[in-house]
Amino acid sequence: MGLPRLNNEMYFKASVLFLLFLLLVFDRDMALIYILILVGDFIWYRFDKNITFPLERRTDNRFSSLLEVGIATAIFFIISSAAVKLAAVDMSSSFQSILSLLATSTPILAGNKMLTIIGWGILIPIIETSFFFGRVFEGIATFAGNRFSTNISLQKITMAVIMVILVIASFFTLFHLTAKNLASIPLLITFIFACMSCILVIRNQHLREAILLHITVNTLAVLNSFGMLSF
Repeated sequence: MGLPRLNNEMYFKASVLFLLFLLLVFDRDMALIYILILVGDFIWYRFDKNITFPLERRTDNRFSSLLEVGIATAIFFIISSAAVKLAAVDMSSSFQSILSLLATSTPILAGNKMLTIIGWGILIPIIETSFFFGRVFEGIATFAGNRFSTNISLQKITMAVIMVILVIASFFTLFHLTAKNLASIPLLITFIFACMSCILVIRNQHLREAILLHITVNTLAVLNSFGMLSF
């Protein structure tokens, strides 16, 4: 018997338990931020009939999705390196440097490496991806379509969808600016990452690949912050 299909009920239950544990024992401020995001995510998922993107639609193509995520991760670092080189000529644009920039947004949860890897490397990426690249993405597309009396379908990339992607990427970057107080270069990388996540969601019509990309990048940043990666 294969692994069960990822579903929202499983996601909400596991997230609530971990965030309550985080709230009571470790990083209270960070836990409160993500509890609010989770509550907003649940309300949007429960009551908005326009929400269609599940965590996972099917389970028979998981191996191919891993290959896609590997390619997407490589593309992300290539584009980020090029962007850093253009934006800051006096800063290294190597893979290690990109990870170091991403690690600036990674808090060490009470000095506990395992908890940080689980929380920041796995759970937080799922929560952020579900909310920003799932609920908010579809919500903004629906709102814009109603506002301008047109149908903005997230089935394929069009000029209207590109505009929505840029708005979502801006929201995601603004969140990291206000919640984590990142500097300009990490914010640029965050914007690029958000655009790629939206493209993965549109390409696959579910959140799985975008979540896996987020987990991969965050986990690499966490490991780098602990000095566990060297190139």
